[in-house]
Amino acid sequence: MPSVRLVVWLQAPSLVVRWMESVGAWVCLLMFGIWRIPVVHTLKQQVRCKPSKSHPSSEVKSGDILIANQCGYLNVLVLAVLYRPTFTRSSLRGGLQVLTLWQALWQSVRAVPDL
Repeated sequence: MPSVRLVVWLQAPSLVVRWMESVGAWVCLLMFGIWRIPVVHTLKQQVRCKPSKSHPSSEVKSGDILIANQCGYLNVLVLAVLYRPTFTRSSLRGGLQVLTLWQALWQSVRAVPDL
């Protein structure tokens, strides 16, 4: 029985941290004067490029990957509020380094990103 409690205890902080990051991102957006975030979904008929044959859903869902070469601090906050993503950055070794919301914000406001 103690091992089950240990597993639940190890998984619970990540959920709490994600929730606190989302609330913190909302507070930051409110301080910047952003009260709501309108989301517009584009239909395939409105896109000029040829639609894919697989007909994927246009909605972003769990497991999807969002890629951005550069992202401003407001974009990072909006992504945190809307999708609660796991932020990463590439490292010199060729792998991915997981970042918290606050680390991703710090990287977005720096003039020269760390590699």
